[in-house]
Amino acid sequence: MEILTLDLSAIHTKTELFDALTALPPFPSYFGKNFDALYDVLSTESFKLEIDGAYDCDGELINVIGTLRKVLEDAARTNPGFTFEFLERPSEEEE
Repeated sequence: MEILTLDLSAIHTKTELFDALTALPPFPSYFGKNFDALYDVLSTESFKLEIDGAYDCDGELINVIGTLRKVLEDAARTNPGFTFEFLERPSEEEE
């Protein structure tokens, strides 16, 4: 299974989030850049999406992380070929 990483460390807005997703291989050039379109892609493609930096996000992105998680969960439930993982924040001992 192909593993793709979405790095949220430099993303602060919903627009930047959808721009970053569009840059990933399974997203077509005509991707609608909204959560419905995200679900449509995730429910038909097979890959694992690793989301890094979600625990340190700021700005507008804080308000959309919950919606992003719900869309990812719904797509994974519908499509057995899609999985995702929010990468854990390193413990203070590891820093």
